[in-house]
Amino acid sequence: MSSINATDVDYVVNDNSEYYEDPDSDAARSKPPPPPSPQTRLTTNRQDYEAGTSPGVYSDDTSSSSSTDADNVKTPLFSDTHGAREYASTSSSPPEIKKEAGGYGNIINDEEALVKDQPKKYQSSFLTIFSVWNTMMGTALLSMPWGFSQSGIWGGLLVVVVMGSCTLYTAMLVMNVGKGSIDFIDVCEQYLGLPGKIVAWAGSIMVLFGACVIYFILMSTNLNTLVIGIVTSITGEFDPAKYWGKYSVPFYVFVCMLPCLLLKQWSVFVKINSIGIVWVLYVITFMIISSGLNWQPDPHYTPIAERALYLAGILSLSFFVHNFVLNVATKANPAHARRDVAIGFCLGGLSYTIVGLVGYLAFGDIIAGYQDFLDYFPATDIYGMTARAAVVLQMASIFPLVSALMRGQIFRFVMKREWPGILLVVAYSFVVLAAGYLLAVFYPQVGDVLRYTGAVCGFFYLFLLPVSVYLMREWKEKRFKKWSAALHSLLIILGLFVIISQFVF
Repeated sequence: MSSINATDVDYVVNDNSEYYEDPDSDAARSKPPPPPSPQTRLTTNRQDYEAGTSPGVYSDDTSSSSSTDADNVKTPLFSDTHGAREYASTSSSPPEIKKEAGGYGNIINDEEALVKDQPKKYQSSFLTIFSVWNTMMGTALLSMPWGFSQSGIWGGLLVVVVMGSCTLYTAMLVMNVGKGSIDFIDVCEQYLGLPGKIVAWAGSIMVLFGACVIYFILMSTNLNTLVIGIVTSITGEFDPAKYWGKYSVPFYVFVCMLPCLLLKQWSVFVKINSIGIVWVLYVITFMIISSGLNWQPDPHYTPIAERALYLAGILSLSFFVHNFVLNVATKANPAHARRDVAIGFCLGGLSYTIVGLVGYLAFGDIIAGYQDFLDYFPATDIYGMTARAAVVLQMASIFPLVSALMRGQIFRFVMKREWPGILLVVAYSFVVLAAGYLLAVFYPQVGDVLRYTGAVCGFFYLFLLPVSVYLMREWKEKRFKKWSAALHSLLIILGLFVIISQFVF
């Protein structure tokens, strides 16, 4: 008495047909079974395995079987429609099956093979370029004319070229050493250990904290002027009294933003901020057109000013994409990733340059008194009011997002979870809002906050960490060169010099 082996089963598949064939016939035995496709084999093996009828190696041990050969004869039934194998049996019990060791692993291997056969989909070059450009565009736009007034025409252009080239190079270093990763903090930990991870984490937190403070200041100052302009346009006068002014408006912003910062889920702000690019484009358009319409008859320019590196501090925050560039690189086509990131980076730098240079050329040294470009325009200027409204809406939507991102990074690092409980979240939110309130009331100089934040955070994230990680990788891979270390050290010296210049000049 013998059982049916897998090699004894022959079949033929015809288009749109199902039929039985005697496996003992000479015709059937003379035909080798056609190999099923990988997808058919995967589907069949998985279904049979889960049902306990996987066509593995049938047992030849018949000592425990009491049925006859006829009782155990299985005739294969084939369906070309599904490509799956079934068994038509006169016996109610399936034949004994020995599952091969690692049999299910064969299914996993088939799955992996199928995944490998499917080409990975990458986002288009346009989306990659746009993502980089969109990330770079931010609050620094409003302070770029003031930055050029501090550096002068030629001094400003020189600073833009030098800072842009150096930060683009360090972004390429991040992409080079962080290939396959999406978080630069993990890359720092890999090459620099725990100290590198802590420095990277602290640098990221400082950037996010500085951004939150800047958003709060811009919301408060522009909301204050916006309401004054609207009321004055309607009534002809505005008496701020004690309920609306320098101290009260930041408090109103504090109260309105507090519930938003306490939300555990903030998908609504993601949806609102998804159209943030509209506000950015409007502000850029407004700054360029208004500069042309208000061109001063005889503006005075400074070729190169001693405070030229003030602009370098602002640009350090403007060119800050290093904690985002790895995420972009993983979605981009590897063959074009570096090129696309470079194009997006250059377009961002060009946008900042056009806005800053045109604003300075139109107003000359007069603009040096306005760290927020919108402050130059009267409260009742209709186009100025629309620009302020765009800024307030953009800041109100992005502020909770950035705060939630910073909250997640802090508590994930300290407590290993992003949501530590409502009490700690309330305390965290009060600290962030209190910092914004104090600066909005006592030091609402957005240009100074930008350059200080950019210079300090840029030193770590734009210069020190990318260069250190790159040199450490070269050391570990036995490719370290002293001349390369000396040249790359110049980037760190540049970042340190930018910090010092913010306090000396």
